[in-house]
Formats: sequence, C-alpha cells, structure tokens
Amino acid sequence: AIKKVPFCICGIMLLLMSIIRTDFDWPISLFVICIFFYLTDFEPRDLQNLFCGLLDGLLVGFIVIQGQALMYRPYDKIRYEGFYAQPSLNALFYLCAYYAALGKCYLLKLQKRNIVLRLIYILMAGFIAATMLFTGSRAAFITSIILTSAFLLFQVLSSAKHKVGVF
Repeated sequence: AIKKVPFCICGIMLLLMSIIRTDFDWPISLFVICIFFYLTDFEPRDLQNLFCGLLDGLLVGFIVIQGQALMYRPYDKIRYEGFYAQPSLNALFYLCAYYAALGKCYLLKLQKRNIVLRLIYILMAGFIAATMLFTGSRAAFITSIILTSAFLLFQVLSSAKHKVGVF
C-alpha cells in the first residue's frame, strides 16, 4: 500500500523539480530512484545489510581511487588533489570515507565483533584523516574534528543495553 502523505510530498517535489528551470536531467532521474527506493518494503535486517554494504562500498571505493591517484605523481602541487580536479572535492570524498570507517568501527562495537577488525577500521580512518590533511581543506578538517568528537562520545555512551542491529 502506498503511504499517501509522503507520496503527495514526493509528487509536490516532482512538480517543483519540473517547474524550476535547469539544463540537467539528474533531478528527475534522482527523484525516480529515490521514490522507488522509498516504495520498496525492507525488513530491518535488509536495511542493516544495505547500510553495511554502503559503508563497505565507500571504503573499497576509497582504496581503489586512492591507489589509482598515487600512481600519477600526486604530490606535485602544494594542496593534494588526488583523483579529483580540486582539493576540496577530494577532501569531501575523504570525509565520506572517514565517516564510513568510523561508522563501520561503531557497528562492529555494537555487534561485539573482533577487536582486531575494529582496530583495522580505526587505522584506516587514521590513514584517511592523514590524507585529508594533505588536501588543505579547512571545512573537511573542522568537520572531521566534530565527527571524531561525536564518535568518541558514542563510544563512551554505548553500553550493553544497545541492540545488535542498527535500526
């Protein structure tokens, strides 16, 4: 059954996207993808697997893109551009990968998994943070400090009362 109120909101969004003048087709295609994703019924276990798959995909993407970027003399400029044309875009991607590494570490803590695996994700987050510093992006640096503080706060506040699942 279609949920009527959110579906009406999505219809209004589609109407506004059609009215607003743009030369790109991506807003409508993104809307179609999101509405099909919204209308799909997921079990809580499916959502958890989807979320973990998203985090793993971001981390694998970071490894592949960083490996390719390091093959082409990456440090010829003062600010590290990496695979992207601008250091700030590179820092934004690193920030997403940093979120993924810390999120994966937190999920492993909630699931009471192996501490060695959690240590690997923490080391990966440290490597991502180090490469993020080479970009010279102040916004990414400040955001990573705020995120790391929130991550440490959640690590301290999480206890055995938490469920194993995310949702």
